[in-house]
Amino acid sequence: AVMGIASLLFPLKWALAEFPFPTIALFIGLTLGSLPAITDKVKGRIKPSNVIACILPLVVAVGIAFLPVGKDVNLFEINFSGYLILVLIGVVCAAATVIPGISGSMLLLIFGYYNPLISMITDHLLHGKDILQCFLILGSCAIGVGVGFIVISTAMKYLLQKYPSGTYFAIIGFIVGSMPSAFISVMDEAGYTLSTLPTSPIYWIVSALLLIAGFIGAYS
Repeated sequence: AVMGIASLLFPLKWALAEFPFPTIALFIGLTLGSLPAITDKVKGRIKPSNVIACILPLVVAVGIAFLPVGKDVNLFEINFSGYLILVLIGVVCAAATVIPGISGSMLLLIFGYYNPLISMITDHLLHGKDILQCFLILGSCAIGVGVGFIVISTAMKYLLQKYPSGTYFAIIGFIVGSMPSAFISVMDEAGYTLSTLPTSPIYWIVSALLLIAGFIGAYS
């Protein structure tokens, strides 16, 4: 995870800033290509309870994109309770890791922690500034991630054993709902509205090709 974050942090930050829609199109393609791996596990007659189990997570995943974004937190002016909140933020990240379709970065952005954490790594830790506090911040998040991952993955394992069909439908709902949610959040982050979207045909052709490439890559 650390190697992945370190290697992709700057390229993804640049890609989302310069080419937000082609970048998100690639990730939506990867998401679409992974869906058959889940849908293949759903067999038999679809029950009304399964439909509800799918729709509710879908609504939650889409609704997250419309939540107001919180004011960025100053990580270098937090007290003890602030570090406890960072532990909870770590739990949120763990939930986003275990449950498909929930964007950890989107949740961090809504809570006001995404940009501060990125800036802490790029502007402080990588420049050798405030090393001790950087490690305290990261350590608090790591504790939350560890605890959250164990608790939530145990709960998911139980649900998959006891209610496999409903759980898979819920996962499908989260995944499908994450796609428009990702598009909306990227549009908001880049400062676009429906009337100010890029109009270049090449821009959208490249986006479509990246979506297809992502789908083929994940599906194959």
